Amino acid sequence: MNRKLRLPVRGLLCFFACAVAGVLPLVSAASKQTIIKKPIGSGINIVIQEGRTIYLEMYSRSRAITKTDLAAYVARDDKWQTFVKGRYAKVPLLSLREDKQRTAVRVLFPDDYWSEQGWVHFIRYGSETGGGETLWSIAEWFTGKGTLSVKIKSANSKKSSQLYKNEKIVIPRSLLLPAFSRKETGPIYLGMTVGDLTYKRDEKGDYALYKLKKGETVYTDVVARFTPRTDNDDVNDAVRIIAARSGIRNPDRLDVGQEIKIPIELLSSKYRPYGDSARTRYEETVQNVAAAARPKIHTDKLAGVHVILDPGHGGHDPGKAFPQYKVEEDEYVYDIVCRVKRLLEQNTRAVVHLTLLDERTGYTPIDRDILPMDENECLLTHPRYKNRGVNGDAKISVNLRWYLANSIYRKLIKGGVSAEKVVFTSFHADSRAKSLRGTMVYYPDAYYCRGRYGKNTSEYRRYSEVREKPYVEMPFKSRIKAQQLSQAFANEIISTFRDRRKHNVAVQKSEPVRGVVRRRVGRRYAEYVPAVIRYCEVPTRVLIETLNLNNYTDRMRIKSWKFRERVARAYVDALEKFYSS
Repeated sequence: MNRKLRLPVRGLLCFFACAVAGVLPLVSAASKQTIIKKPIGSGINIVIQEGRTIYLEMYSRSRAITKTDLAAYVARDDKWQTFVKGRYAKVPLLSLREDKQRTAVRVLFPDDYWSEQGWVHFIRYGSETGGGETLWSIAEWFTGKGTLSVKIKSANSKKSSQLYKNEKIVIPRSLLLPAFSRKETGPIYLGMTVGDLTYKRDEKGDYALYKLKKGETVYTDVVARFTPRTDNDDVNDAVRIIAARSGIRNPDRLDVGQEIKIPIELLSSKYRPYGDSARTRYEETVQNVAAAARPKIHTDKLAGVHVILDPGHGGHDPGKAFPQYKVEEDEYVYDIVCRVKRLLEQNTRAVVHLTLLDERTGYTPIDRDILPMDENECLLTHPRYKNRGVNGDAKISVNLRWYLANSIYRKLIKGGVSAEKVVFTSFHADSRAKSLRGTMVYYPDAYYCRGRYGKNTSEYRRYSEVREKPYVEMPFKSRIKAQQLSQAFANEIISTFRDRRKHNVAVQKSEPVRGVVRRRVGRRYAEYVPAVIRYCEVPTRVLIETLNLNNYTDRMRIKSWKFRERVARAYVDALEKFYSS
């Protein structure tokens, strides 16, 4: 936003006095982020500072930056030393090669495009960057001269220099630098390396190239990491596609350094190339969330913290079942939750709330490896929902869980409990690809939690928790806050489970913390946030898949009561760390 500064003489004197004293801040105190970085290679970022200054940064952990390192980026080789300071280099936008200038702009502004009229630019960085775009900065980027901002203003019939987020500004072709005046011939990401992936193109289309490292497999280190797929058939299908594209005959026997071609359309949003719409949406969420936040409230021994525990499935719905191994998901995760409840009540000052009750055994953990399989569980709604026999409905049970959690949460808030002192956790055991094992934790991705949802039919309205508030709709800020807190808690859980000295609970090797699930819905696969955490209003809410029942090792492990106790202790430890960090 470009505003003229008008100050009285006394104000000007104060202004200059502060500047001389070195206390005049570059950005306002309210600014949360002044620098935004987008990686385009290993140790190479495109940076925009205060929404106005664009440059390429290069850094090395082990040695000084050399002329060779910068050769592919700087416009003039004889000037490379002016941009280097030891292991760090900073190259202004206009000092970059023409192709890199264009890459920089397209990475920072993925919605921009070339047209016959000129370069079409959309305002993206506002006051949250500490300053925000101006007509002058736009003119500098695209024409090389800030003074041409007057002509840009006139060409867009603007009466004011004020700019708004998502506003479209066209820079006439006659004013453009050579880097932006020519028509694009292909995606900007071709040849770009981000992290372990290099984006390329062959006769079959665009793909991401990955080189297999020692001990890695296509199943656990490529598909499970770079795609959203975890379902057994879904993973196997992806492996077949990747193997065919990569010219691999046997995906089970590969050498170190094997080049793996992953079609762009298979990649998760966070691994899509810059400029791709899914990547753009992911980056916007990351920018809004900024960083995984922790509660501002810190407590000793979880004093004042309320923990809502939800054992998955139950009653007529056993979840994933292997009768031949005497394993039903609901029985074993219920035992884990009972152990969590006992540990919290014996060793902390937290208050525990349950969504489910086994009317036969109560909440007493069973110190036996093999657990009895029954349908005695019921939801603690009013009246209770007994998901049993032919009248049991798993979908109703799932929805009533978040209605119940929301009712508990509202009562706590009304009673003066801070929202940040309430935690909701739903415990499950997954059924992923057989090659995958260990714990995964899901948090509610803000983008997928949009919209209004609820049930207002007679079969639901008989429950007081539904009548209290039949529909839920979460504002943008609430969704972002929930993702911040929930993602931070999910990361803490995984970190604590991984602690080999204290807990040593196996976690999934690749991407164990995720914001969405990909599962088959009818004949198609879809990505979504599980309903029990999507519609739950508790800000800190996660769903834990304690392990993978499709994996033989995991299946045998959950039958050990000592393992279930270890999971419970690790969860309680993670919760205490979350509120004490």
